[in-house]
Amino acid sequence: MTDRLAGLRALGLGVSPPQRQDSDARERVQALSAPAALAEARAEICRRDLSRFIRAGWEHIEPGEPYLHNWHIDAMSEALTALFKRQILRLILNIPPRCAKSSVGSVLFPPWTWLSDPAFRMISTAYERGLAVRDAIKSRRLMDTNWYESLNIRDPETREPLFRMRDQTVKSLRRLKDSEDYYENDRGGRRIAVGVDGGSTGKGGHMIITDDPQDPRRARSDAERIHTLSWWDQTMSTRLDNQKTGLKLIIMQRLHCFDLCGHELSKNIGYVHVKFPMEFDPRRRCVVSLGVDKETGVEKVWSDPRTGDRERLWEDRFDERACAGLKKDLGPYGWAGQEQQDPIPEGGSLFKLEWFKEFDRAPIFDMVALSIDCAFTDAKSSSYVVIQVWGFKGPNAYLLDNVREHLSFVAMEKMIYAVRAKYRRRRLAPNAILIENKANGPAIISRLVKKIPGIIPCEPRKMGGSKFARASSVSPFVSAGNVFVQKDAPWLADFFLEATNFPLYTSDDQVDAMSQALWWRFLSNVDVKNEQAKQQFLKWSGFGDADGSEPPGEDPDAPEDDYNSEEPDTGDEEED
Repeated sequence: MTDRLAGLRALGLGVSPPQRQDSDARERVQALSAPAALAEARAEICRRDLSRFIRAGWEHIEPGEPYLHNWHIDAMSEALTALFKRQILRLILNIPPRCAKSSVGSVLFPPWTWLSDPAFRMISTAYERGLAVRDAIKSRRLMDTNWYESLNIRDPETREPLFRMRDQTVKSLRRLKDSEDYYENDRGGRRIAVGVDGGSTGKGGHMIITDDPQDPRRARSDAERIHTLSWWDQTMSTRLDNQKTGLKLIIMQRLHCFDLCGHELSKNIGYVHVKFPMEFDPRRRCVVSLGVDKETGVEKVWSDPRTGDRERLWEDRFDERACAGLKKDLGPYGWAGQEQQDPIPEGGSLFKLEWFKEFDRAPIFDMVALSIDCAFTDAKSSSYVVIQVWGFKGPNAYLLDNVREHLSFVAMEKMIYAVRAKYRRRRLAPNAILIENKANGPAIISRLVKKIPGIIPCEPRKMGGSKFARASSVSPFVSAGNVFVQKDAPWLADFFLEATNFPLYTSDDQVDAMSQALWWRFLSNVDVKNEQAKQQFLKWSGFGDADGSEPPGEDPDAPEDDYNSEEPDTGDEEED
């Protein structure tokens, strides 16, 4: 008995624990001989500790690949255990490729759950059914090994295992229908493998596992991404047997701001989000609660253990040279999403946050312009209408105002008048009104050109063509520190969010309007130093000569309503 107890202590297994599970384990061990007791103690540790199970089982799923342990595998195990124990109900694991995420989450974790709950039912998914089936077969083969069989608790009297597989063959999974495969045990446990490309499954489960739901090769495809999100929302959302206690696990590398991970996090429905960036940033340390341990009553809190700036996730596999190569191969977007788990590089890509300067008090401008990005419709799903007010002084551009709303055609016209009137009253009458000549831009141009001087249609193809090309052409002016924004403006946060996430953010209308204004000022033939041109623009604005006279009143044909003006338009000003 002393040898058996010593073996338990050496393995870290308590010999007189308070929990019933520990008591049962101790009774099993005490009834065995010393060698058998040692083996049973090891088995009990694997049954309770997912990380130990992974270490011992690795050689059976990757026989030609030596196991290299790293702290992130312990962290993944801790989070997955919290999920299985229902300390948490929703879990997202973001981790770079080739860091054992599928081996841990889709191959080793599912068989481990059956060692304590053989009736557990799960659905495993991937962007291709073949990948989901591959991982399910690897799990099935693991369960056919003598090692796994040794972990299957046996009745002390009958020596019967806790469960048996119904189908002992692993050459192919039993087919339910063309879109899904499954296997099950004799205690009701079942695993179904299905792909995003394979449609739906008519059966449910206690847990849904999705491992890389989108093909990284199609990360930029909006159609592919929307298809994945629709599949998750419309199909998989109803597959949990119990919506109250059912579990959801998403394991993936980040590909887009609104990939499945971003989509689910935006719902704010209680996901625990664990991120493993390849290079550590102390300012973005991941700290999460893994719920309260139901046995001890203690809250489990996990924190990224790294301390050094740019400390790598798995030094044994990814050293400095390897990471440098990945940065070159993947480019800034690929590295930011797939490796850093942040779809946009720190500070932004084309437009970094630190490039924008802030101002409190505006200078006396050489020229003021409105830059307008129109939308096709006023539907909430459509693009925004953006109306920006820019002031230009020498080589610098100042963003004074930024209106961003879903507006109908009539409301957009009224808003243009209102913004123009607001800045005319502030002696900042726009010299030019730049309107993108697409969407409903041509229609608004044809109406306003008869009523307001200085309307300038802007052709996207003349400014570089695509949105990305136009933004790229003006990015140097932002990086040079020539672009200023109004300090503490209420619209500033939304503007920065879009600009620093361009072109992967869900909208780009504010960036389009900014690109249009900066291109017109810095890359067209506008020369504010030319006095004749300056006087011409001042004339267009309604001031006439630049003599410091009071600005004239609103246009006679303008709408009566002055929407969104800080100072209501009384209508008693002098007409143009």
